[in-house]
Formats: sequence, structure tokens, C-alpha cells
Amino acid sequence: GGGVTTELFKLDGVVRLSRATVSQDGPFSIFPGIDRHLLLLEGNGFFFNEIRFTETYTPLDFTGEEPIECKLVNGSCIDFNVMTQRAKARSRLSVQPIAINESLMIMADTDYKFIYDHSENTLYKLERADRIGLSTTRAKNLLIIDVSLKDA
Repeated sequence: GGGVTTELFKLDGVVRLSRATVSQDGPFSIFPGIDRHLLLLEGNGFFFNEIRFTETYTPLDFTGEEPIECKLVNGSCIDFNVMTQRAKARSRLSVQPIAINESLMIMADTDYKFIYDHSENTLYKLERADRIGLSTTRAKNLLIIDVSLKDA
């Protein structure tokens, strides 16, 4: 209720990737059974309960059961969210800096690997053993999300 969420990818009952504009103070939604990763993309951040969360591109991990009160620091912000159904999968969010005129090859070594480029609002989805080559003419940070499914 404190902003607008844009869903980038959803695998029903397993994982959801989204970005959100948080424009007012208030509680985060409760999601039982969900592990969450959150990362600040733009803005001055917020207080996450009593923790000051103001560093961009620094992941924060927590469970969906945790009651979280959000208090913005000087205006709205944009964050990136990974939500994973704990009983079905596990996920990891990391940041890959890429320099000016750098090229890199990324291979999926988990069931799913997602690469999110916030500067171009582009999400790449790889499945195990897929590869992608990326290059850039400017420095930026890529978000890397690894998802491993648990055996049924």
C-alpha cells in the first residue's frame, strides 16, 4: 500500500522478481513461507524497522514473516525484490559491477539465473547451462539472481 510494484518475472509458487517505487511510510506486506532479498536501486532509502537502509546495490535478506515498518529517508525510492517460496526453492541476489567497454560471459550454474539491468530496465532469464554475453559502453551494476529448485 505504500507504493507501486512492477512484476518483472513470476514462476507461480516458486519465485517472484519485482521492482517497486516506495512513496510513503508504512508496513511491508507479510508473506509467510517466503524468503526475501531487497536492494535499493534509487533514492535516499529508508529505515527498515530500526536499520538504516540507504546504500544502493547492497542486498538485504529477511523472511516474509518478519513484521517490517518502513520509514522513508527524504522522499520516495525504488527497490528491487526477490521473493522465493522457502519450501520449493532457494535464491541468492548479488551485484556484478561492469566497467566501461567491458564484456562478460555469464553462465547459468543453477536452475535459473536472472540478470537485471536497471539502467535499461532489462531482465534476462537463463536456465541451467545457458550462457549470455553482455557488454556495455558505460559503467553500471548488474543484479544477478540465482534460483535453485528443491527436490519435490
